[in-house]
Amino acid sequence: MVVAAPAAVNTVNKFKGRAQLLLLAALFAAPLVAVYWWTPGGSVNHGALIEPPAPLPALTLYTLEGAPRPLAEVRGKWTLVLVQRGPCAEVCRRNLYNARQVRLAQGRNARRVRVLLLAAGADSVPPAEVMREHPQTEVWTADAPAMAQLAPLFSPRGDVYLVDPLGNLMMQFDSAMNPSLMRKDLARLLRVSSAG
Repeated sequence: MVVAAPAAVNTVNKFKGRAQLLLLAALFAAPLVAVYWWTPGGSVNHGALIEPPAPLPALTLYTLEGAPRPLAEVRGKWTLVLVQRGPCAEVCRRNLYNARQVRLAQGRNARRVRVLLLAAGADSVPPAEVMREHPQTEVWTADAPAMAQLAPLFSPRGDVYLVDPLGNLMMQFDSAMNPSLMRKDLARLLRVSSAG
């Protein structure tokens, strides 16, 4: 029977001990190294945050029947706002459809969301056959002075905007954005907020 020399056993035990210590150190250091070398690429939202949120001006707009509607009435719900300048062409129809689908996709939270089209005068109101496809969408018209006050808040590209339940314009969605990304942003806000 061959017995290992005590020095050889001590060398093997030292090697095993050091290897275990290095492995433990690597396990604890790995998250720190990962944080140092990798940082997430921006925020989790897909729409552009408006910072700071912009309160909507105190304006009176009008329903299609001519009834006055203070813009402050958007408070209390999350509101997807579409601003229409000129005849309702392809972008307008796509925005109406996408906003409707994004709202409906919220399931039981759909009641917390309103879709509002702000039309710059009667010629910007979508045709009746288009609006029949969007019975839950409200249409309010704004005269030239009201549109002049709203112009600095809304881009002329026909994007979709989100107003929070406090009446603040807080997010902008490019009109060409995939509506599923809009849906995700809105779902996240509805999940974390009890407002609206």
